[in-house]
Amino acid sequence: MGGYFCVFSIFLIQTKLYFNLKYELQILDDLVKDYKESNAEVEAVIENLKKNCFSINSEESTKLYVRKHQYELIHKKEIDLLYGKSDAILHFLEIVFHKYIDENLPISDLGKHKFVTKYADLIATNMPMIQSRINKTLFNIVTPLFDLNISRKYTVYSSNFYADFWDNLKLDFNILIAGNEFESTFIKFLIANNFNSHYLFEYLTSLVMSQLIEEFNPHHQEEILYNHYQTYNNILVRKGNLFKIDYPEIKPLLIDWLKLELKKCRKKQEKFNPRQSNFLKPESIKIETTLSVGQIAYFFKLLVENGIITNKVQSNILHFISDNFTTKKAESISFSSLNNKYYNIDDSTKNNINNLLLKMLDKS
Repeated sequence: MGGYFCVFSIFLIQTKLYFNLKYELQILDDLVKDYKESNAEVEAVIENLKKNCFSINSEESTKLYVRKHQYELIHKKEIDLLYGKSDAILHFLEIVFHKYIDENLPISDLGKHKFVTKYADLIATNMPMIQSRINKTLFNIVTPLFDLNISRKYTVYSSNFYADFWDNLKLDFNILIAGNEFESTFIKFLIANNFNSHYLFEYLTSLVMSQLIEEFNPHHQEEILYNHYQTYNNILVRKGNLFKIDYPEIKPLLIDWLKLELKKCRKKQEKFNPRQSNFLKPESIKIETTLSVGQIAYFFKLLVENGIITNKVQSNILHFISDNFTTKKAESISFSSLNNKYYNIDDSTKNNINNLLLKMLDKS
């Protein structure tokens, strides 16, 4: 009986909130019915919202109440007469009741305009400096951070990430430019501020792998891995929203990857003979192709992006290609060249592969 009473009580609360919602926004609905243009309705709705929100006793009920209004206001923006008014009320909810709103929904146009305008000068000032002090591949990865504009769509969640990122960059700017190794300091800053792009993960792991390839001795390889492990493990990550809400945090991802590589490295050490000056691999048969290095890179990138190849660590795929493929112009494909072309695909390469795929489809 007690359980039934509890469920019924919740139903009554939600029903009451629903009718309150219809009442608060009825003022806007009346404008549509009467085809009236007026400016007094926004203040009236806001006053009713404030009064009712502050009178609700529980946080969960307040969240339900605010979010129902948020959903309804986004829907009402589709009506030309109500667009500006609904957006203004929506912006009010984002400011006053920000902890109750659904962050996965689009931010109001007023909110978007304010945050894009706020950081425009900061981005314009810092982008050329950052671009000049990091390599091209890394800059391409972080380009979305600089591309704030009114025409793009932002959720409340993503706009909060960008705001935190640029506020923190302004705060830490002097630390960033103080040392000689700007790129490594900037990478630590990206990790500390939740820039969890999978392209950044691939870039950082490929840098480690390229260092390991240069070192034959697995004991020395362990030192390289452990140095990277200490570097990333010592980064203090700020609390806040992630760049990609559907991708893991980058620091634990890097730490787990390095632990796995250290484990592999220690297994190699068990079989390692330090007296060997040369390690001769049996000659392997390589796959010959008419594709260029750039075309191979783009072709495999398409396989990854379309879920045909499912390896999470893309640098492992690139190492496999480097070890097992040869082209007409290159008997051996260097990892660094392949890695660079994988993340910097030119239009000519895209067109050539797209045309090749179409020809293959026509013949099938």
